[in-house]
Amino acid sequence: MCIFITIIVPGTAQIDPLRELMTECGFRFRWNEDAGLKAQLFNHEVAIFALRGQCSCATVLGSGQRAALNDDESSETAEETKRRKQGWSETRIARWRQERTNGREKRYAALIARGLGTVEYADWERLLHSIFTRRIATSIGVLFHMYGGLEPFPTLHRAQFSARDISEELLLTMPADTLYAFTPESQP
Repeated sequence: MCIFITIIVPGTAQIDPLRELMTECGFRFRWNEDAGLKAQLFNHEVAIFALRGQCSCATVLGSGQRAALNDDESSETAEETKRRKQGWSETRIARWRQERTNGREKRYAALIARGLGTVEYADWERLLHSIFTRRIATSIGVLFHMYGGLEPFPTLHRAQFSARDISEELLLTMPADTLYAFTPESQP
């Protein structure tokens, strides 16, 4: 299973300048042809993988997302069931759950504090802001998704932000399968 970071732009976006900008920012451009994703896109939006290698697992953003995906609620529920069978009390399980949440938050804070994502984040910030300043597209979405086989693409959730909201913390803590759509600061 690998995590892939996809950018979504309107069909009216200038694709050749986008491809050049992605190269300038250190990303490879590859069309995302996932039929399940494409069926959920609006008004001729197009999906493009933003890659540094074969996938995004080795990137700070991708590895942070991968850790969050591997630490999701379904695995937490399975762990809780296992602990109940081992005789743990509900109070002890609640404390364990809180410690897991605190640990997850500390890992993200540590990434930011140590600057591990700073260089990569700077490339993402440059890419996203340049798309607007160069008028390549009127909006851009960023999406994390883990591909692992033939499972159907899950229901895509969307969250709307202004370009001024782009931050290292926001990108590092984006949930999988939620499209974070950014619009220029001047647009509502």
